[in-house]
Amino acid sequence: MSNSPMVMRDITGYLEFEEAERFVNSTKTLRNRIIIMLMWRCGLRVSEVISIKKKHIYFGEKVLAVFGKGRKSRRIPIEYNLLEMLKEYTRDMKLDDKLFKISRFAVFKIVRELGKKVGIEMIGEKKIHPHHFRHSFAIFMVKNGMPLPKLQTILGHSSLTATFTGFVILHFLASSFSFPFIRLGDMVEFGVVFN
Repeated sequence: MSNSPMVMRDITGYLEFEEAERFVNSTKTLRNRIIIMLMWRCGLRVSEVISIKKKHIYFGEKVLAVFGKGRKSRRIPIEYNLLEMLKEYTRDMKLDDKLFKISRFAVFKIVRELGKKVGIEMIGEKKIHPHHFRHSFAIFMVKNGMPLPKLQTILGHSSLTATFTGFVILHFLASSFSFPFIRLGDMVEFGVVFN
């Protein structure tokens, strides 16, 4: 058995950290950079990104109020660099203004164009898609030891069942992590769905 802490068996596809960062660093506009960062570094769905208003950003608390499926709200932390970009980007906006007056289709187009630019047009058999950033965020957080209940909250899932079932199977040494898992001998296996 390998002593490496984690082996990924990819089903839906995700970007490694360096690949996702290439998308961020290849954006030409502050707007597009923020859009990519909200999906990649905060794990937001496209629908959540294009619904954000200035009043949803709590700069003092460094959190973002997000309204997901079924208008369920959650508050997620914003990293320093993204927070500073949001301050600059929203400086002249009114509180009730939407940050991005664009459609879901426009976000898809931004991602596909950046994919061509950075040389990542496909992930497995699928064309690069905005939701790959959400998958990538979740995988990155799990790989770095985020407790699954916390990940569930950040992703806006109603139960751990939603976070546990489906799309990506992770295998790792049980001794490497302290969050809840199903024990299978010396290995641990669970699924994570990002919808």
